[in-house]
Amino acid sequence: RGREHFTYYPGAVGIPETQAPAMANRSWTLHAELELAADGSGRGVIATVGGTAAGWSLYLDDARRPVFEYRAFEVDHLRLQGVIPLAPGAQAVAVKFDYQGPGYAKGARISLQVNGESVARGMIAASPPAFFSIDETFDIGVDTGSPAGAYPVEAPLGYALEGLTLRKVDVQLH
Repeated sequence: RGREHFTYYPGAVGIPETQAPAMANRSWTLHAELELAADGSGRGVIATVGGTAAGWSLYLDDARRPVFEYRAFEVDHLRLQGVIPLAPGAQAVAVKFDYQGPGYAKGARISLQVNGESVARGMIAASPPAFFSIDETFDIGVDTGSPAGAYPVEAPLGYALEGLTLRKVDVQLH
């Protein structure tokens, strides 16, 4: 309670949503620092919470393009995707979630950014009033539950990072 800034590192997985940053009914920013290999590889989940029914995921697709997906049960689903693959080297990927409150379960304006520049924008009509799920978790670098994004579920863990180094993920609540 009372915290507004959180930093996570690779390996932070299986965090119950009740122990993750309280992102419901407010604005927030997620900022990830990555290092992509020179060989052109790089894909996987950067950060995710929830799952297929409701949740969000920030990830790189198989073409190294940043993607943010947000699912609000049967109410809304938004997919933001960058057009240009991330270049090798240091990169910063961010999501700005501008909640349209006050009140519970309001919509939001969402911006996907690469190195401080917006690469995709969109809106959702509503968001969950409290939690995305009772049994899905908050994960960094992998998706341990049902997929919140449109990526393959691979055993033993879903769409784990490959071909890049995730330095850290910062979450700022507003």
